[in-house]
Amino acid sequence: MTLDELAKRFGTSGRKRALRRLCEAPGTPAMSGLAGSSAAMALAMLPADGTTLVVGADTDDAGYIFHDLSRLVGEEAVAFFPSGFKRAIKYGQSDEPSRILRTETLARLAEDGNAPRFVVTWPEAMAERVASREELDTGTLKFDTGAEMDLSELVAGLRRRGFSQTDYVYEPGPFAVRGATRA
Repeated sequence: MTLDELAKRFGTSGRKRALRRLCEAPGTPAMSGLAGSSAAMALAMLPADGTTLVVGADTDDAGYIFHDLSRLVGEEAVAFFPSGFKRAIKYGQSDEPSRILRTETLARLAEDGNAPRFVVTWPEAMAERVASREELDTGTLKFDTGAEMDLSELVAGLRRRGFSQTDYVYEPGPFAVRGATRA
């Protein structure tokens, strides 16, 4: 049985009517008590108007929901909003790849016509402070293909934004300068 066939069997007309009533009820609709992939199946049946925030119980739960939703509605329709800090052994240290995911999700939410249908997260990740729209706009560097720019200005701008220059880059966060500048 394919995923589409399974989704059709799960998405009976009775379930769709119940979900529609839940969404039309006053207040903020919430679903709980769903097991396995049934949460993602139910979410995929929701009307596609606006962005729906999906809060998993923890990191693992959010990861499973994100994966299932990505398979059901397509990767472009789902964004992940992780914690920006490492847990467990390196508790409290910045997790640069996760910070990039957070920033990408915020940027998609801010863009007209590019907002994801679902944003998947968990309570700890939601509790972290995020940059304001103004901070994102002023802190974002945009590059055009083929455009020329002054390397020393770029390096100074990256340093002002808190990036550190290193000889080699192994993870997101620092930067390295390669090649020679034009005379």
